Amino acid sequence: MWVTPDGVQHVLALPEPAEVLTPRALTSYAALVASTPREDLELALDDRLLALADHGFEPDPGGLFVERAPAEGLLDGDLGSLGGLDAALASIDPRWQVDLLYALHALLALPADGTENPR
Repeated sequence: MWVTPDGVQHVLALPEPAEVLTPRALTSYAALVASTPREDLELALDDRLLALADHGFEPDPGGLFVERAPAEGLLDGDLGSLGGLDAALASIDPRWQVDLLYALHALLALPADGTENPR
C-alpha cells in the first residue's frame, strides 16, 4: 500500500498507470498490445510478477518503497517486444518492477482508444 501526496491510500493499482511510463515506453507498449494476443500478454506479465515474488525482496529499512508510488516516467525503453520490456525493467529495483507490471496490466485492461472501461 502507498499514499499519494493528496493523502489517498492505494493498494497495488496506480490511479494513473500511464504516468510511470515515458512517452516512448507508452507508445511502444501500445504496439506490443496491438501485436500480441491479450491473453498471451497477460500471462507474460503474470509470469514476470511470479518470478519477482519467487525471488523475494531485500529488506527496506529506510522505507524507500513503503507507501510510495514509483516516479513518473520510471519505465523507459522500447517495450515493443517482451525482450524489450525485460531489458527496460532490468535496471529498475524489483520492488518498483512489481508496481510497473501492475501498471502495464492496468493499461492492458483499457480499451484500445485509452478510455476507461465502464463498470
